[in-house]
Amino acid sequence: MNKTSRILFCCALALTLVSFAAAADTFNIGGLQGATTDHGQIKLPASVYSNCGAGCKSYDTADGYFVAGTGYDGQVLAVSFTTTKAVKITKVISAGSCYDGTSDCGKNLEAVLQKDSSTGPGKVITTKVVAKVPVWPTSAPLTFKFKKPVALKAKTKYWLCEQMKASTGSAVAAWMLSSSDTSSDFYFQDTGSCVASTWNDADGDTRPAFEIN
Repeated sequence: MNKTSRILFCCALALTLVSFAAAADTFNIGGLQGATTDHGQIKLPASVYSNCGAGCKSYDTADGYFVAGTGYDGQVLAVSFTTTKAVKITKVISAGSCYDGTSDCGKNLEAVLQKDSSTGPGKVITTKVVAKVPVWPTSAPLTFKFKKPVALKAKTKYWLCEQMKASTGSAVAAWMLSSSDTSSDFYFQDTGSCVASTWNDADGDTRPAFEIN
């Protein structure tokens, strides 16, 4: 991410966070940006995993991480979750916004479900594009619904990654933060693709808001 991009995003967040300054700690680590606010990770029995409440409606509405095309900075984010039993999922939900000022980023924003590997996100299980994303500073839960149920094994780690389509240039989305889920694993990199051999570890930082359902 270039310096100008970082400044623009950080300024946008600072302006939004003014009224929450006492409760928020902003950070900027290797191009990964955001803030912690509020409290508590939420896990619901009805979901395989959720850190943002039922329907992913409870999250930090002021802050998000870039998910960008290679024409911008190519930032890609990935978070893991582990199943407790064998299950079939039909959708994933994440909280998001189009930071590039248009709703077009929504037509290019992809949720990628992946198996685990020795280096992080591995083989792609399925990919889904979300059709509509609100424009920053408005955000909303985004539903990526699969064409058919996806079977997941019991007690197995999987990854949810977000990226822009390979042909996308300067589109930028914001994947909004959870209230304060800092559990492992949280990875990022700037190749523009969820299929990568190397990742940067952001464990300890607040993970983005998502639900596996």
